Amino acid sequence: MKRKQTFGDQKNEKKTKANTDLLSSGNEPFYLPDEMITIILSYLPNAQILRRCILVSKQWLIVCGNLNLVLNTNSWSSCGPVTLKKRLNSSFANCFTSLHIEKRTSLKDEISLIGESKLTRLQYLTIGKSSINNSGLDAFLSTPNVSHLKYLNLYYNSLKSDSTVNGFKNVPNLETLVLSRNILSKDTIRVIVDNCPKLKCLKLAETFIESEGLEIIASSENMSNLVTLDLAQTHLLSTGATCLANSPYLNNLTFLEMYWCGIETSGIKDLCESGKLKNLRTLGLCRNSIGTEGAKYIANCEDLSHLTELNIGFNEIMDEGAKAIFESSHLSKLRSLNISKNKMGGTSEGYDAMIQCKWLKNLHTFSIADNTISYYGSTLFQKCDLSSVESLDLDNTRIKTSSAKIITESDTYQNLNDLRISRNSTLDDDTAQDFANSTTLTKLTYLDIYRTKISVSGIHLIKKNTNFPANLEVDLPFANVETTANKLRIIESIEEE
Repeated sequence: MKRKQTFGDQKNEKKTKANTDLLSSGNEPFYLPDEMITIILSYLPNAQILRRCILVSKQWLIVCGNLNLVLNTNSWSSCGPVTLKKRLNSSFANCFTSLHIEKRTSLKDEISLIGESKLTRLQYLTIGKSSINNSGLDAFLSTPNVSHLKYLNLYYNSLKSDSTVNGFKNVPNLETLVLSRNILSKDTIRVIVDNCPKLKCLKLAETFIESEGLEIIASSENMSNLVTLDLAQTHLLSTGATCLANSPYLNNLTFLEMYWCGIETSGIKDLCESGKLKNLRTLGLCRNSIGTEGAKYIANCEDLSHLTELNIGFNEIMDEGAKAIFESSHLSKLRSLNISKNKMGGTSEGYDAMIQCKWLKNLHTFSIADNTISYYGSTLFQKCDLSSVESLDLDNTRIKTSSAKIITESDTYQNLNDLRISRNSTLDDDTAQDFANSTTLTKLTYLDIYRTKISVSGIHLIKKNTNFPANLEVDLPFANVETTANKLRIIESIEEE
């Protein structure tokens, strides 16, 4: 017998019909524009998007298909050719515009699988430490999917200088190319500069291209868009720096890295006088031989007035050169300065200039490691304005306990979150007690006390200071610990306490 419909049933039926009408109409309150759906999806992992969100509606399916998703194989338990081919040819492959692969040597001769897959929208590709060789890369760069590439990172593979990679002719839209830790032939470099006119970022660290390779880059009009150039360990020597200085096209560089390139005073002189450094924000010259005179050229270079990061560590710079740097009126925008591993401390003039420096207060990162501060420290740390410094490296500077005490007590260092005082053998448990009593270093999250005389008891004292953040990491003074097992036991005992 059919139950008689009540007033409540009629009310619910009307409500259900009304909701159905709303959902089917074009102006329903549940409708979201594509832009808003895209924002929502940006907070979700790829798996959630591909398994669930595409099932919401036809609109969501279309929006999901237009997303720029990243496919990262590092989370895969297996990434052999069979697995890779299967996943790169799935029905959702065209949702991915970025692919990241690392430490997959099985791809050595199978990289062309990527170019022949359904990744038809691929724009950003990283394949690192995967033993890709010249023939494999050439095969890949001849496949259809590479034409849209804007970013290609092939760091630490097996490219050699014994043959030319002609496939770079097929990636004219590249804006970023990373080939660090490979060995490149001069002909490969020529193919790149002749066929990639949109390059803005070129990273060639440890490719040993030498000055002849840089000459090819510097003399190409196609390289006039470069803003980032990494030439670390490319064995340029001063002739390479001069080549860069004489380039009629490399005028827009904002980032220039020339770590350990064998550059001497003459090379840095040519660079500073070239007029090519006006847009530079970051300059890396660590581990060269520019010396005191080279430091003076940098200090007097008006074109470096926009520089925010300068690394001139390990350059045989003496007090006179340091004095010129700290007195320079052109380096006032620096936020990071590394002048470590030089020869400061023979006289007081470098440190006197440091005390008087007007822009030191703007630094966020400052490394003066492996210079001799010694008995200058007390005056230096009392009078220097390092109030904005967040990372301070005083490794092997022979500072005394009195200097460390000033750092733990002065409000000047209240913004420090990274302090390195390792390899200062005068620092002992008295220093640990100073840290234990500190009320100013409330932002400190990393303290390096490697090879000091601070004992395990001293570390306990430091860790007990409740003014420090709970996540403070203290690098153990390994020289006081005999074995790795002992180190682990000490760490466990400190954490338990």
